[in-house]
Amino acid sequence: MSDEEEQGAAQAGAVLNRKELLERVAAEADTRKQIARPIVEAMLTVLGKALANGEEINLPPMGNIKVKRTDDNEKALVVHARIRQSKSSEENVDSEVAEASE
Repeated sequence: MSDEEEQGAAQAGAVLNRKELLERVAAEADTRKQIARPIVEAMLTVLGKALANGEEINLPPMGNIKVKRTDDNEKALVVHARIRQSKSSEENVDSEVAEASE
């Protein structure tokens, strides 16, 4: 999916589910889904636990995620969070990739 298609999908209110995330990660990493799957699953578990514990998450270029409050009801733990992304996050990714490959 091109950047324009991803932006169009986001504007249309599309939801990124686990299957689509796995496909995108495998494509971005230029690897098979079978190899990416355990890494993606572990990452989602770690991030979910960190949010549930109220930890602040700082993962450029994804952004800085700060938990504002949590509501624990009988069906689920509801986490209210704020995500702040740098406007130049795409530029930062390109420079980090270039540095890593040198």
